[in-house]
Amino acid sequence: MSIVKFALYAAALSTTAHSAFAQEMPDVSWNVSMHGNPRGITAGIEEVAKFVEENTQGSFKIKLNYGEALSPAKETIDGIQIGAFEMALMCASYHPGKTPSLMVLDLPMLPIDNMDTKIAVHEAVFQHPQVKQELAKWDADVYMSALTQTSEFMGVGEAPTELNDWKGRVVRAPGGLGEAMSAIGATPTTVPAPEVYTALERGTVNAVSFPFTTAHVAFGVHDVAKWYTDNMAPGTTGCQIIMSKSAWDNLPENYQQIMMDAKAPAYEALKARYEADDEENLKMLEERGLEKVSYSPETLKAFQDSAAKPVWDNWVNETSNAGVPAQELLDLVIETSSE
Repeated sequence: MSIVKFALYAAALSTTAHSAFAQEMPDVSWNVSMHGNPRGITAGIEEVAKFVEENTQGSFKIKLNYGEALSPAKETIDGIQIGAFEMALMCASYHPGKTPSLMVLDLPMLPIDNMDTKIAVHEAVFQHPQVKQELAKWDADVYMSALTQTSEFMGVGEAPTELNDWKGRVVRAPGGLGEAMSAIGATPTTVPAPEVYTALERGTVNAVSFPFTTAHVAFGVHDVAKWYTDNMAPGTTGCQIIMSKSAWDNLPENYQQIMMDAKAPAYEALKARYEADDEENLKMLEERGLEKVSYSPETLKAFQDSAAKPVWDNWVNETSNAGVPAQELLDLVIETSSE
């Protein structure tokens, strides 16, 4: 074979190989709508973006857009529906009527005692047909849980050292957390996370429930607060990373598999970040002199008796009347948590 022919043959092989690679690893860019700044809850999707880019040789890029740059926190699922972006951090309690089945994860004092159990419970709920059906109306599906920590309160004024001290206080407590606090006399309100600092500073609310400790610190609540609870554990705010179903369906199968492979390291990144943040934040709260409120076992039992099962039952009744298999969803949570 002449040198010229060999060169042409090699060039043809190179072009064919490049074309095949391009077909296997086409350039794809996704945008993610995020509220707030980078913090504990964002560690998972940050790991996904890194994993995906590394495993597609930079061909698939996921850009995280913080600070509600693409959408207000209450409207992320609307943005998914109209194709404004491909993924988003969504907290169902910001718009409970849009995805009522996901509100089961916001019920107070569910028997979820560690992060691995929480992952199992959340993933089971995400696969429930009712959840799939509700999200499909918005051209959406859940990619993974944001794995929010158990909530605690930070607040201003005199510290609530007894349950009766909560009577009359206005508290930022969305979803089931709000119903739990209503049971002990507080007045709950839903304030999106980016607006919480201002609400507490201006006295619109007296106390703020957030995943403890990362969210309080990330949104600057500790700069205003005078005290915090450390063992009230009323529940959590269920937040998810959702994605456009159309965008997912248009991904090559190998990209879809890479996305699925990214979930395990993403969950590990979340757990590690929360642990590291807690160690740093608890030390900082002590140094700042915030009063720590710890409740006795007897007080916690009284809180649970008034605010756990009664709130569950009320949610099941109200949500079932709206055509949602609420008891089935709650049973799924209870059964999965005990496995």
